Amino acid sequence: MDLIVGFSSRTSRPEPPRVSFATHLEIVQIEDLSRDRDGAPNKSDLYYSEADIRSFKRHASLTMRAVRDSGSTMAQFAERNVRDTSAFMGLERYLSDTTTREIRYQREALHAAVLGEQRRQQLEASRGGDGCGTAVDPERMARVSEKATEWCRRRARIIALIHAEKRSATTQTT
Repeated sequence: MDLIVGFSSRTSRPEPPRVSFATHLEIVQIEDLSRDRDGAPNKSDLYYSEADIRSFKRHASLTMRAVRDSGSTMAQFAERNVRDTSAFMGLERYLSDTTTREIRYQREALHAAVLGEQRRQQLEASRGGDGCGTAVDPERMARVSEKATEWCRRRARIIALIHAEKRSATTQTT
């Protein structure tokens, strides 16, 4: 299965960036979204607040509790709502205990791989690299992260395809 995100070949040399300037300039004034009409800061409308995030988590928790209290499994809940996948969007990780454990394992493996590579690079730098003891090979760090997240990217793509397929089927029947 192909992944949605393609990674460029690391062996080809990237082209140098090119800059060009237009012969004219157009200025369009847009509303400052970070301030309200009186000029007071208005960042609360730009970002999710802690209360919003708690609300999202509470909704997922209440949905999970309702499904479990009904005596259904998440798979049965998903099957009953197959025509409207938004009913379980974001709850895919709870489809089974195995999935939840695998997600936790994959997250821990990613952290270990990236931090291990960072440690390796810092040790290499302190032994005679650039002397500052910082990560010196971002390309290698990217490859380590790419490899460690392959399972997650495939899973995310499958979930997206399921939701897209159901949405497409729903719009075709209406």
